[in-house]
Amino acid sequence: MKKRTMVSIFFVFLFVSVICGNLRAETVEETLTKEFPGADYDAIKPTDIKGMYEVIKGSEIFYYVPDPGYLIVGDIFNKEGRNVTAEKKGELYAESAKNSRWKRPSKSEAARILL
Repeated sequence: MKKRTMVSIFFVFLFVSVICGNLRAETVEETLTKEFPGADYDAIKPTDIKGMYEVIKGSEIFYYVPDPGYLIVGDIFNKEGRNVTAEKKGELYAESAKNSRWKRPSKSEAARILL
């Protein structure tokens, strides 16, 4: 009797784990790609707004809300009036400049170029 109960419990756990494995939630990236098949992006990051994500492509920023499936283009301002989108774009530009191969010429190199 004990053996039969243990076997039954094992199969119940096995069944539940198979069902739960098939109900895996999609990631934000998978959802965006499914809803907007042509969407090309470099990164997706959560924002301070619950349920909204930044979609970064180069120096451009879009916003994605998986539920109800909106892709928003435009700037977001906080209650203090700061343009948080412009601030983020500034960070992206700074990061891009830091990682670029271009280096600022020294004063002597600049003088040589100008002469």
